[in-house]
Amino acid sequence: MVQHDQDPDDRPARRDDRPTTQPARPPLADHHAYQELRHRMREDAAARQAALDEAATGREAILREHYNRLREPEGAHRPAIEDTPAADTAAHPRQQRERHRAALAVARATRAGAIPLRTARPAPPRTGAA
Repeated sequence: MVQHDQDPDDRPARRDDRPTTQPARPPLADHHAYQELRHRMREDAAARQAALDEAATGREAILREHYNRLREPEGAHRPAIEDTPAADTAAHPRQQRERHRAALAVARATRAGAIPLRTARPAPPRTGAA
């Protein structure tokens, strides 16, 4: 308890100003086991990276090897119209005109009575149980 006639001790606590003997690095940094552990960790990381690189190289080799097998032939989806020669493209409209003329000739002949109309054939009798 502080008495009123005494001043409280408001001086800072005494510091030890002696120079430190500890090195700037942590104490384990100089230790041989610590250095050996760091060296092993670096080797393990390098081995893991080498294994990853080797696996990636293997995948790339497989893809290169099988790339052409996975592709479809170039002409697989080419439209059939590309297969017809240019001379046949003019023949199609000509054939349609010939068919139309033949159908008109049949219709005119049927109307004139030269060609009898076809009647539906009677269905043959069924034999056997249904």
